[in-house]
Amino acid sequence: MPRVRVIGFDAATDDTVVAADNDGAVTFESAVGPAADGRPEHSRALLAGIGGAVDTLGGWDRTDRIAVGLGPGTFTGRRIAVSTACGLALSTGTPATGVSTLEAMAVSMADGRATAVPVLDAKRGEVFIAAWAADGKRLLPPAAVTPGEAAGMIDSIEGPVRAGGPGAIRFRDLFADAGIRVEDPESGQGRLNGVSICEIGAAVQDPDPDQPLEPIYIREPDAKLWLERDGRPAAG
Repeated sequence: MPRVRVIGFDAATDDTVVAADNDGAVTFESAVGPAADGRPEHSRALLAGIGGAVDTLGGWDRTDRIAVGLGPGTFTGRRIAVSTACGLALSTGTPATGVSTLEAMAVSMADGRATAVPVLDAKRGEVFIAAWAADGKRLLPPAAVTPGEAAGMIDSIEGPVRAGGPGAIRFRDLFADAGIRVEDPESGQGRLNGVSICEIGAAVQDPDPDQPLEPIYIREPDAKLWLERDGRPAAG
């Protein structure tokens, strides 16, 4: 299999994550959390991280692929990441491929024994959830559900389960009451990392340069619902 030098990044969560991978060897990894006021630093941190990542691969001429997290997650963060990937692909000629943020989180949680259940806080009293078995098989497709519904879905999975991510942490007490193990946030398990984005992106065989990158929404964006509530048409 030919060597693949890839940069991967994601801004669908509150963290801005970037990494670079040279044929399985991680050459750069960065995760920038929210500012002191709680606002994500995507606009400031993403391009700076990408610049550092590309430098470790020897520049754009030696970068084979861009992998970008498509969500689900925050509307603004997804749009920033996807727009950045599209712009870089166009300006550098480097093909870009999309990656599910939930799948990347599952890869970061994988231990070869338990089912990985990444859970993101979807706001509006819901979470985004999916599940992948220890062998990599997807058991639950991505869905937007209430925390109680998520707990029921997780409880239906046979064998050991590990739940992690911002949504699992926020509703940790509810999950614990249902007997579901939630990874300690201090352990780093269940926290998205750019290395997982790179790993999934590098495995894509011959990404189609004509395939548009579209954020994964699962449900209607808040902005569209607000427009509909106010009786105004949604653009696009």
